[in-house]
Amino acid sequence: MIEIFVYLKKEQKLQPIKAVDLDQYLGQRHCLVWIDFNQPTFEEKNFLKHKFHFHPVCLRDCTCEKYFPKISEYKDYLFISVQSIKMKEEVESLRTINFSSFISSDYLVTYHEMPLHSIDKIKKKLSEDITLLSHDIEYFYMNILEEIVERYTALLENINKKIEMLENQLFEDSREHPIDDILTQKKLLIRLKKFFFHQEEVIHKLGHHKYKNICEQCVPYFRNVEDYMRRISDLTEMNLDMIRGLLDASFSLSSNRLGDAMRVLTVFASILLPLGVIAGIFGMNFKNIPGLNTSWGFPIVMLFMATVAAALLIYFKKSKWL
Repeated sequence: MIEIFVYLKKEQKLQPIKAVDLDQYLGQRHCLVWIDFNQPTFEEKNFLKHKFHFHPVCLRDCTCEKYFPKISEYKDYLFISVQSIKMKEEVESLRTINFSSFISSDYLVTYHEMPLHSIDKIKKKLSEDITLLSHDIEYFYMNILEEIVERYTALLENINKKIEMLENQLFEDSREHPIDDILTQKKLLIRLKKFFFHQEEVIHKLGHHKYKNICEQCVPYFRNVEDYMRRISDLTEMNLDMIRGLLDASFSLSSNRLGDAMRVLTVFASILLPLGVIAGIFGMNFKNIPGLNTSWGFPIVMLFMATVAAALLIYFKKSKWL
């Protein structure tokens, strides 16, 4: 699907147009054009290819599922590729979505093969406030980029809540440890750390390199997004440290509980050992064993064994083994 929005500077009016009417507005100084390719069909991809004559490498990067974010400058436009995140119901279930943009002096072309929450939000904002597109086209792109970065924040907030839940679950008086969930979150955070590194690199270039299609007035806004991205990277590292701490705590608790179980087993084995020795002595196959043929022999032996067991229990209790 192709959606095209035109902002008329003189009339201060925003209007959607069809693809067949695009030639009337491209290259005109009195208007700014945003063309959004959302899940484009084969015919719409051909329209992108033949209408704008973008470099084949850029077009290939638009459709490539696995690639690193990049920024490339050409004669008439600036090509920027970043990635957005699509969150599912489960925090650990997420996928990245390629988001490519072509920035020229009077138009912005955005391309994504899956619906993006950030783009939907920008369209809603644009319907409420058309001044988003009244400035330079790169300023409008900055707003889109900011929405994508805010999506990262929402994800990290969900992960932080999950970590707090795992922490509460870990320190409950329970024999079940959420070790699998902790390892899942650690794997996710390591993946996000690598992911954010490449995003931050592209945003850094927008704020510190001079590009023909990025005006000097917009540079501070991109640097502000860069600061936002850096805080997200720091938050990711902080969550990763928390997960590592939970892993260490989980292993310590498991070791302590194993030690408790071994201590209890040792106590019972220590109590049963002298009782087994006494029973073994009186169970030997000899005729002349004191008290063997008397009526009081068995009660005396049982009383003695009970005394030994009670003495050992009292000793272990005072020694805080039980």
